[in-house]
Amino acid sequence: MNILLVNDDGVSSEGIKTLAEELRGVANIFVVAPKEQQSGVGNAMTMHRPLTYKKYLDIPDCYYVDGTPADCVKMAMHAIFKDVKFDYVISGINIGNNLGINAIYSGTISAATEASLLGKKSIAISLREPATKVRSAAKFISNYLGVLEKIDLPKGTILNINIPNLEYEEIKGFKYTKQGGMRYIDSFEERVNPRGHVYYWQKSEVKESEMKNCDDLKALLNGYVSITPIHTDRTNYDMLSRLSDGVC
Repeated sequence: MNILLVNDDGVSSEGIKTLAEELRGVANIFVVAPKEQQSGVGNAMTMHRPLTYKKYLDIPDCYYVDGTPADCVKMAMHAIFKDVKFDYVISGINIGNNLGINAIYSGTISAATEASLLGKKSIAISLREPATKVRSAAKFISNYLGVLEKIDLPKGTILNINIPNLEYEEIKGFKYTKQGGMRYIDSFEERVNPRGHVYYWQKSEVKESEMKNCDDLKALLNGYVSITPIHTDRTNYDMLSRLSDGVC
């Protein structure tokens, strides 16, 4: 079995290194990750400059790309490991949740989605902060591969997996959930640099109190792994039906 690992936290992230170590016991592991942190870039691709890749010596069969998570998937499958037939593409382990509306922004999810569009069975993995139980999350994924093997994922569909920050023995199991809702509270902190120029740091805060009834977060809070099938079809079918019926 051949598995491609990608992420958005960068090639030096503990999450991808630990996952590679854990999965080497069950599969041939290949790693292609961004050179630097790429969280929040969504499905962005590098179109207006050349891409390069280099071998990363800290992880066997690992390369880093000076681009986005989506770039990494494309480079892995069409250039770096073009002669390898991958059975799965796994994105993560991401440090921090990817719940609700995060699916739009997440580079972790977008990398898995890109692989799915290229015809590969793909999952995205995120670990709830403070994300200290990375080995536990990796062990869960290793054991979940047997379940994943039996699931027929349509093209453009991935499983978005969020894992509670617990020891492996403390995880109660997993639940299939729907994507929850959340509301970001955005703000910009104004600062002045030494030359007197004003600049801003964007800050976004999620009010978890507003998410208590969301399936995906609720599963995590109760000690379960949340697994949500998501896909690229953004059609609002209810609205499409209303428009077609002339009801606005």
